[in-house]
Amino acid sequence: LDLESTSPKDKIGVTEASIAFMETVKRGGYLPMIYASDVSGFKGRLDLEKLTDYDKWVARYGKKPQIVNDVKIWQKSSTGIVPGIEGNVDLDVSYFDYGGMENGNS
Repeated sequence: LDLESTSPKDKIGVTEASIAFMETVKRGGYLPMIYASDVSGFKGRLDLEKLTDYDKWVARYGKKPQIVNDVKIWQKSSTGIVPGIEGNVDLDVSYFDYGGMENGNS
């Protein structure tokens, strides 16, 4: 779930809708993950305490996330350079081996 443009005033509803979506994905046999920025997303638009059961992909450029403690993937830049790819790319650090998963369980 990529959460970027909801209103901070809708924090409770967005959190509940996010949980419903994540649970639907989980029931389908997939591993749900929520992506948002550290400060404006997870802090400003979601109730982080209600999302402890879900993997988090956190965007924070320049320094490691400070709001989300249980980061599975950190997006550290959106202006990376990768040989063979034209233009900027996102750069991420994974703290979990998703390639070694079975049945979508972390």
